[in-house]
Amino acid sequence: MKNLQLRSGKQIDQLITRVLVILVTFGLFGSIAYSQITATIPASRCGEGMLVLSATASSGNIKWYDVPFYGTPVGTGTTFTTPVLAVTQTYYVDAIDASGCSKNSGSARVQVIATISASSIQTIVFYSSNTFCKSVDGAQTITRTGTAGGSYTVSPLTGLTLDASTGSIIPGSSTTGTYTVTYTVTAAAGCTENPASTDVTITTIPVAPVISYTGSPYCTTAVPVSVIQTGAGGGIYSASPSGLT
Repeated sequence: MKNLQLRSGKQIDQLITRVLVILVTFGLFGSIAYSQITATIPASRCGEGMLVLSATASSGNIKWYDVPFYGTPVGTGTTFTTPVLAVTQTYYVDAIDASGCSKNSGSARVQVIATISASSIQTIVFYSSNTFCKSVDGAQTITRTGTAGGSYTVSPLTGLTLDASTGSIIPGSSTTGTYTVTYTVTAAAGCTENPASTDVTITTIPVAPVISYTGSPYCTTAVPVSVIQTGAGGGIYSASPSGLT
């Protein structure tokens, strides 16, 4: 009889434990499991200045800190405006319940970074070559460093087939000549971003060179004879077999 009572008591204890786990999991004791910071938005700028960081939480009061543990809050609410910063600074955000306890999983604060970059950015743009033949029909892409989102212009204004948003050019539909392509972007807060330019030349297909001599054959006593050459120039001459001066 006594053993039966002990087994019944253990079963009741196990049942109570299971019910308590269920109640805590579903927040029926006033503490929602894993209520926490649900999203954060960092911020960045060029040069020293203030930044606005953001965070949202599923419940609790949002508090901002400049240290990962302990410390005094430096701000409260969904947004936090930093003081004037000269270098990148990491802040930490927490969701606090009515008892002053963290609602984050593991009571860990979530880091939000305020990034300070150099005040001047020099963008660079260039194509795979500075010269393209009109026989090239495909789009030639441009390589860019620096901030995205700018636009491309060309000087002179007409003659070069240019995509103003991507910087790609199409030599095959362009007019021969030399053009200057410039990339311009609206700088972020505090930034100075200089326009970047590159030159590109569109040429016709070179005409194959043709050479000839008049009066051949020649005696070994003959004076030097000039070559007659048409077509593309700038090359060098060679003779085969050896023996010809």
